[in-house]
Amino acid sequence: DESYNCQDGYFLWINFFTKFKVKNIETPLFYYRRHGNNLTNNSEKILTTRSQIISKYCEDNNINTGKIIAIIPIRGLKYEIDNLALEKINPSHTVLDYKISEISKSKYISKIVVTSPDHSIIEYLNKKKHKNVIPHYRDPKLARMNSGLVETVHDVISNYGSQNYDAFVTFSIRFPFLRTLYIDNAIKSMYLFETDSVISVRKENNSFFRGSEDGLQPILEQDKFTKLERDDLYKYSGGMIATKIEYFLKERDFFGGKNGHVIIDEFSAKELKSKRDLTNTNN
Repeated sequence: DESYNCQDGYFLWINFFTKFKVKNIETPLFYYRRHGNNLTNNSEKILTTRSQIISKYCEDNNINTGKIIAIIPIRGLKYEIDNLALEKINPSHTVLDYKISEISKSKYISKIVVTSPDHSIIEYLNKKKHKNVIPHYRDPKLARMNSGLVETVHDVISNYGSQNYDAFVTFSIRFPFLRTLYIDNAIKSMYLFETDSVISVRKENNSFFRGSEDGLQPILEQDKFTKLERDDLYKYSGGMIATKIEYFLKERDFFGGKNGHVIIDEFSAKELKSKRDLTNTNN
């Protein structure tokens, strides 16, 4: 498809991958040189084009996604001192409003459940009356800092999702800037590649070391000038995990089985940990 001015290799890979049985070859077949003028360094353009390629392929080949529900778990101030959900991110939106607005733009998510033990969160949402948003009171026992999200999600799925939805996407309120582009990309990728889950990540370009009797040693030979793509490291970022409900109910886990990932841009990966981060964003 000559309409794409980058990521033509990714376009070919998807078309080949979905039509033929593919095996991995351990031996590197080619190397490419990275320099300051590489198109490879324009990550936003690459990631946007990659998502467009997936979208077009799914549309052209009638790949249907299931019915999707979004879940935003919020502990609230009682259980999390630095919770920023109701703080203003701009003059007209709180952090929660901003997050809901971005999720609502998704073509595939039909309902958003905000689950919280904080009555102020529930009351705020009842007053705002966002379209397709369900405020759900969360048992305080499920919001303790030593509690994971599995039981919280199971509570939501039991009330709204097990019969009505095929998959869910959990979102962290700490990452309000995650673009709809990547939300839809995660959902489409999960069905295109038939995975059980998809996670949002950023590629980690820093070098990492572990201690040994001889001092620090680089992990995965990252000190080498020539590096293999299979040695790339990724970190969970953006606060998004898409999971098929059938897998979740069977395994009681979000991410596992056959899993996939979507790489997000730097702005989407911006995390708000405190009011200072929010102030810096507003400035």
